[in-house]
Amino acid sequence: MRTLKEQCIYLHQFRTLEEARRLIGEFIARYNAEWLIERLGHRTPAQARVDAQRRAAWLDRGPAIGRRGP
Repeated sequence: MRTLKEQCIYLHQFRTLEEARRLIGEFIARYNAEWLIERLGHRTPAQARVDAQRRAAWLDRGPAIGRRGP
């Protein structure tokens, strides 16, 4: 939340609720698609989400090697 406040909200004097929604939405979209985040391994939040979903799907299937049973 600190980034959103410091990089978007504190820098604008929104004239309308619609303008606030638009600018905040644009900031969030840009943040998720373009910002490289150190704690995410210098990936964007969008890329980290895709990687986490792939990892979860792989874990749901389980590794085929060493699997026993029918």
